[in-house]
Amino acid sequence: MNEIYQLAEVERPAKPLHSLRQSFGTLMAKQVPLPVLQRLLGHADIKTTLRYIDVGENDKRDAIAQVFGGARPAVAATRQRESSKRS
Repeated sequence: MNEIYQLAEVERPAKPLHSLRQSFGTLMAKQVPLPVLQRLLGHADIKTTLRYIDVGENDKRDAIAQVFGGARPAVAATRQRESSKRS
């Protein structure tokens, strides 16, 4: 594990395996139902699984856009303001 961080020339986190589990949890949560992820991570309580998932502002915007279609709300609003300035 240390060799991988050295080759990548990035600072090794204090708990590298925990970081990998958190990255795995975050990526998987975007594709599979939480109960499936809970089983994959081996957690008895879903609250533990939720600690392994990071949700950022872009994730929230993308989720809204996926359900309601079109461009992400922030992107659409910015484009609309820019085009009205040009007119």
